[in-house]
Amino acid sequence: MKKTVILLASLWLGQGCFLFSQKYYKQQFTLFKYNCVLDSRINQFFSPFEGYIDCNAPKGYTKTEAMFVASVFQAVKSKLENKFTVYVLPVNSYGDKVSYDAFGYPDLMINQAIKKGTTKYFFKVTALIQVSSQTKQDNEIIPVVKVQIDIYNKNGYQPVSSAQGTSEAAGSMKQHPSMLTGMECITLPEDRRAPSGTEVMMTLINDAIDEALKKL
Repeated sequence: MKKTVILLASLWLGQGCFLFSQKYYKQQFTLFKYNCVLDSRINQFFSPFEGYIDCNAPKGYTKTEAMFVASVFQAVKSKLENKFTVYVLPVNSYGDKVSYDAFGYPDLMINQAIKKGTTKYFFKVTALIQVSSQTKQDNEIIPVVKVQIDIYNKNGYQPVSSAQGTSEAAGSMKQHPSMLTGMECITLPEDRRAPSGTEVMMTLINDAIDEALKKL
């Protein structure tokens, strides 16, 4: 009997996830707000490698911040589109009707997005990249990535779905440019890239996003 109950529960959950993803199938999504915050220790830790970073940082921000901002959003966009078979509109799709942050992402409240946007669904992304309290040495860190995704529809001001994913490094990362392998806006020489399968910052970003998307 116990096995039967567990099996039925699993089937119910699986069907629920399928129906939920079908609700979004081929829908258009518009970003209305995006915050990506870096712990100052992350910023300082990777700052020696800014010579490899191609991003243009807005005034008051570092290239390291610009790289993480671009990397997290591009990963969220790609994974959201692939998981739910949806299309995410360009971040400047509102045109000159709204305000944008220093990095060019829309900076709106949901009521403003509903008024100015044209899609059925809107979403907000909040990311935090910090150092674990277990870090003990200056030239090594244990990074933690948290990504929150909130989805809204055009009919209300409360999210229809909201989830957070967290990923912490399995061990200490050494201060080396290879830890930035796979990030946006960075060009690393072959001898500075991490071997395939190595846990790097992009691994943690992807894992945190995947966990959040599984819960939506």
